[in-house]
Amino acid sequence: MRVPVVPYDPAWAEAFECIRSELLSALREVAVEAVEHVGGTSVVGLTANR
Repeated sequence: MRVPVVPYDPAWAEAFECIRSELLSALREVAVEAVEHVGGTSVVGLTANR
């Protein structure tokens, strides 16, 4: 199995913010402390698998 590793893409942070917003909206009745972006795509400048 091949895992594509690609250069950092600033769109990853933007995509996470959209997902984060959707999650917080869906979980609005739950006491959510935080929704964090973790993994290779969360590190600015780091190549990562997508």
